[in-house]
Amino acid sequence: ERTIEALDFCGIAHRENQLAGSLVASTQQRAAFARALVHRPKILIAFSPREGDELFELATRTARELGLCVLWAGENERPGARAQRLLQIRDGRIASDEFL
Repeated sequence: ERTIEALDFCGIAHRENQLAGSLVASTQQRAAFARALVHRPKILIAFSPREGDELFELATRTARELGLCVLWAGENERPGARAQRLLQIRDGRIASDEFL
């Protein structure tokens, strides 16, 4: 039941019987996200090299609707207006800490 709920939250419940390898990349990302949500974590760590992609939107919605702390790791300097806090790490140290 939690699996179907997580798939539904991620918008891919209709893919529940498909193997991950048969899915397009964006749906594979959503499946991985759903897999993490099944365990009801308090903190979710996500990575995507692209700003503005649908996974970031899903992470934002997850934080808002499920009350999770979502730690987003990416290669872009600015995650856009959707982030609440921006920590920049360089050479293993916090270079800046900014509430947006």
